[in-house]
Amino acid sequence: MSDQFAGSGWQWAEQRAVQHLRSLGFSDARRGVAGADGGVDAVGTGVVAQVKDWARPVGEPPVRDLHGTALAAGARGVFYSSAGYTRQAQEWATRNGVALFVLGFDGAEPVTQAAHAMVRRGAGVGRRVGIFAQQRIASVDKRVPSVRREIDTLVQRATVQAATGSTRKRRRAEGALKMLAEYRRQLTRIESLDPSTRGLDKALRDLHGYVRKVRSQL
Repeated sequence: MSDQFAGSGWQWAEQRAVQHLRSLGFSDARRGVAGADGGVDAVGTGVVAQVKDWARPVGEPPVRDLHGTALAAGARGVFYSSAGYTRQAQEWATRNGVALFVLGFDGAEPVTQAAHAMVRRGAGVGRRVGIFAQQRIASVDKRVPSVRREIDTLVQRATVQAATGSTRKRRRAEGALKMLAEYRRQLTRIESLDPSTRGLDKALRDLHGYVRKVRSQL
């Protein structure tokens, strides 16, 4: 596949997305094999991407679907849209740490906090960092998806318990949902920072510990 591909429509959009992913540090990013606008449109080590070259903004359901695919693959989910996103899609993506980009002829514009964080990290591709910084980056990049998956699982469990449990269990579940919402916001803030930042890996470990305490209460 040539990086000089000059197609149009969905093929053009997918190729621009691949080029953008490579610029963010996913050097082996490539177009998927699912066909025109179906399934995962771009893949690479640690990343899966969906690309929509639609005339209307992308809604929440496709973003949710990509998030589920990314969780199952243990990868980061990135969404590209030529026509932007609905408010509901942006809000859901922000809560769940999905990177949304608007794709144009002059590049890809980040929409969500997770997308802005990817751009900041990508700007550092190729820079030289010390061994301890490399260890911090590896620790953060490995732990973030794990913490997010655990939060998602606990939210599902607490939601069911709040709806079907005894009065005591419902109250406990409602309290857990409030804590998990706050922990999700904290995780999103952590994702927006440079992963080599000193103390960030410890903050993430501490947050993971708090999430596990919630699990023990359900």
